[in-house]
Amino acid sequence: MWSPINARQKWIELIDGAQTSIDLEQNSWSAPEIVERVAAAARRGIKVRAIFSPRDPIELDGEEAQRDYIRRAGAQVKYINQPYIHAKMFLIDGKRAFIGSENVSDNSLNNNRELGIIFDQADAVAVVQRTFEYDWNVLAHSEPFLVSDTVIPASGIVNWKDAARYYNREVTIEGKIVKIYNSGRVMWLQFSEDYQTDMKVVIFPSDWGKFPQRPDVLFMGKTIRVTGKVVEYQGAPEIIINKPDVIVIVYK
Repeated sequence: MWSPINARQKWIELIDGAQTSIDLEQNSWSAPEIVERVAAAARRGIKVRAIFSPRDPIELDGEEAQRDYIRRAGAQVKYINQPYIHAKMFLIDGKRAFIGSENVSDNSLNNNRELGIIFDQADAVAVVQRTFEYDWNVLAHSEPFLVSDTVIPASGIVNWKDAARYYNREVTIEGKIVKIYNSGRVMWLQFSEDYQTDMKVVIFPSDWGKFPQRPDVLFMGKTIRVTGKVVEYQGAPEIIINKPDVIVIVYK
């Protein structure tokens, strides 16, 4: 199935054809017609299980309302923060499956060149089913964010390497900034070269002018302490700051 040619219709046929169950993992959840078809399936007694990765804070997650919509229709909804759900998958009745690049968004279905496949080969479907069951039963949880109960050190200072142990807690992180990423739309103060898995401080351009110097000049090569809520974004911990008084230079 291709977007923008026939993907929407193929998904509708797949969802409407469900007899017993629909399992899904989706990166996006915003195309109204697809969301409505899944909700309708839940209302007619189809067992629907859905896994997503939430955005923090959940109150500002633009897709949570659509997740809650299918939940109120009878679907079971769970969340996985790590690994980040980038999958696009439907599993129907444990017998047919879709995998591909299409997101459940109007932009993906209407504008992008996307490709996916619907298949019913038993061995291949079984692999998808096993992976979903593991995610559902082992990795996923009902609350969008779990608050860590890890004890904060007596000093009140957390080493940057331990930041992921304090998700959704406000803590003070210490470490040396060894790399700066500046796209013009966002700036990352990095404690290591690996931005994909390691802790970073995020500052948006609207806040750069609040600092005595631009943050990349001010903090590069310095050991800092930054205080804020540790959140997870695409599998890595970060603190987003918007004012200079939450970050101090410890060593130059």
